[in-house]
This record gives sequence, C-alpha cells and structure tokens, in this order.
Amino acid sequence: MKYDERTCKFNMDTGCVELLLRDGREISIDCTGVEGALDVTMAQ
Repeated sequence: MKYDERTCKFNMDTGCVELLLRDGREISIDCTGVEGALDVTMAQ
C-alpha cells in the first residue's frame, strides 16, 4: 500500500510517529508498542 504523505513527524509527548496524508487522513504509529512487539533494545 502506498501513502501520499503531506507531513510526518515524531511526537515526543505521545511517543508516536504521526503521518498526515494529502487526502486528510491521519495515521499514528505507537513506537513504544512497536518496539515491544518486536522485542528490541536500544543497543540493537
């Protein structure tokens, strides 16, 4: 799936990457949740 993004930024307050698409949709990716699911550490 291809997204036509307008902006993409990291929100320090929520720990999420926020993606705003040109058609007005917003996607928020919870980085803490992704890291937990992948079982990774800062050293990796």
